[in-house]
Amino acid sequence: MADNTIESNHHDKIFMDLLVYDQLLDEQKAVMVIFLALQYFRCVNGTNSEGWFKVSYTELKQKLGASSDTVTYGIRRLIDGSILELTQTKTNENYYLFSERSYEKIRYITLRPQVVEKLFTVPKSALRMYLALHFFRIEQQLEGSSPILVKREDFKLFVGIANNTISSSREALFSQGLIDFERSQSGKAPMCYYILEE
Repeated sequence: MADNTIESNHHDKIFMDLLVYDQLLDEQKAVMVIFLALQYFRCVNGTNSEGWFKVSYTELKQKLGASSDTVTYGIRRLIDGSILELTQTKTNENYYLFSERSYEKIRYITLRPQVVEKLFTVPKSALRMYLALHFFRIEQQLEGSSPILVKREDFKLFVGIANNTISSSREALFSQGLIDFERSQSGKAPMCYYILEE
C-alpha cells in the first residue's frame, strides 16, 4: 500500500451479505456497529482502485461515540472472522479492505450511507431490529415498501432482542423515519412493518 492520498472512488451503497449478517449476529453488538461504521467511511472517504480505504480511529470514535478499546475490539473481531483485512503504511496509517465473498446466488442487505448514519444514533438493539427487518423482507421474498409480517418471537429468537426492548427499539426507528408499523388486520400478532428509508 503506497503512502499516498487515496483515489476518490466514492460509493453510494453499503452491502452486507446475509452470510456476514448471520456471522455478526453471533458477535457482541458493538462488532456489527463497527462493521457498519467502516462501510460508511468506505463510502464517504472513498477507496482506491483495489477497494482499500482509509479511516482514522478519531473518525470512528467521533462518529460512534465509542472508546478506542471498542473500536479495536470490533476491528479485531472482523479481521479474525475473515470479513476485513488491514494493512499499515510506513507512516502508521491504517488502510482497510472488505474481503470479497464469492458464492452463487448470494443475497445482500443494501443500505445508503445516510441511513447508516441515522442508525448510529439509535440503541444497538434498534439497529439489530432494523437489519432484521431487511432480512425478514428478503426471506419473505418481498420488495420495496411491502408490509413485512414479524412476530415478537421472531425478533427474540433470531436477533436476540429482549421482549421489553422490542417496543423501545421500534419507537427509536420510527422516530428517525426509518420504519412505520401497524397491527395486522386481526389486531393480533404478527405486526406489519414497513421500511421507509434504506
